[in-house]
Formats: sequence, C-alpha cells, structure tokens
Amino acid sequence: MIKGWAGLIWPAPSQKAMNKRKILLLLLIALVSIIAGFLMFKNYNFYLVTTGSMEPAIPQGTIVIVESKDDLSVGDVITYEARKDVLITHRIVKKDLLGKEHLFYTKGDFNEDRDPMPVSTKNVIGKVIFSFPYLGYVLMFITSPVFLLFFFYVPSGYALGKLLKRFVNPPRP
Repeated sequence: MIKGWAGLIWPAPSQKAMNKRKILLLLLIALVSIIAGFLMFKNYNFYLVTTGSMEPAIPQGTIVIVESKDDLSVGDVITYEARKDVLITHRIVKKDLLGKEHLFYTKGDFNEDRDPMPVSTKNVIGKVIFSFPYLGYVLMFITSPVFLLFFFYVPSGYALGKLLKRFVNPPRP
C-alpha cells in the first residue's frame, strides 16, 4: 500500500503495470525520436527562442520548427541569420523587391520598432511552421551539467561499478 496526498491509500502498482508503463515510455521516446529524425531529414530545423521579442505569440524558451521556403509574405514568422552565428526569429512586416532579390523588413511582436536592417533572401533560413512553447526550458535543464551529473553520470558510474564488481569478485557457490 502507498500513502499518497491527503492521506489517501491505494495499492502499489503491480509488476505487470510497471512493465506496461516502461514499454509505453520507451515507445513514446522512440516515436518522438523518429518524428524528429524525419523532420530533420525533410529539411526542417529546430531552434530555441532565447529572447522575448516575439511574445506573446512565441514566448522565450520556445522550440520552433523552421521549414526552408522561398514563398514568404508579410505576416510570416521567419528565422534568419543576422550575422555569423546569430539567428533571429521575427515577423515580416514589409517586403520589397530590389533587382531580382527580395528584401524583408522584420519586427519582433513585442518590439515597438522594426529591425534596423532589412533581411535579404540569402540570409533567410526559413519560415516557422510550428512552435512548442516553453519546451526549450526543459531541454536546457536536461542538458545542463548539474542534471547530467546527478541523473546520468553518477547513476552510470554506479551501474558500471556494480557490473565490474561481478567480474572482479564473482559470487562463490
């Protein structure tokens, strides 16, 4: 019996129920991995939004899925490279044609003014097609050194030590 919140008592789950939960969790992890792999293979990219410039539509800590697209229009949210290794996700507020190249003027939804420099087509990575609000915080936490230390490295070291102990000191009959 397990004593739970507010003093409620319920029976502990059976081994069969625990195995079903483990199998469902593994299937869920496999499904998410397959979908993410498929999306990456199909020219989709995943990015983490680290500022609040697109709030409330895309809050800080959101994971966005970006698809490479050529047909962009006013109102689309795009991710572009502002300078080397600096990506920005903002909304197109104006579109101009300069020769054969399109120039996009962008603005964060939370910002009062549009961005100072227009974005050329060659700097656009793609259009945001889906977002997972706040999932980035979870991913940042589970990849943090503290999390990895206590939930990966320490348990892995313990398990490895137990395994090696069997070979170094085999049980005697």
